[in-house]
Amino acid sequence: MGPRDGTLALEEDRGTVTGTLNILSHELPIRGSRQADGCLRLAHQIITAVGEYPCCSVLWDTDGILSGELQMDQSETRWGCSKYQKSTVMPWSGERLEEMEATHK
Repeated sequence: MGPRDGTLALEEDRGTVTGTLNILSHELPIRGSRQADGCLRLAHQIITAVGEYPCCSVLWDTDGILSGELQMDQSETRWGCSKYQKSTVMPWSGERLEEMEATHK
């Protein structure tokens, strides 16, 4: 499948993270949390031409650069997966485009 451009929009409230991942013409919900070491651990899906896959992403924000990895669970697929490889790991990278502070009324 290879690298794809997308947009990740996140909101954080007391360590709980929610948002959307816009990629491959899909708007996918994201949920997760900020860990004690500062990384974001996110649960979401990826939808491709051949299927829908649950994913876990771990991301770090370093000076406005977001990086990390996505682990895609392929244990239920009939292609591209063997008894030795049940998941695919792909790198994440991007930059922070905008940060907005939430206002609570």
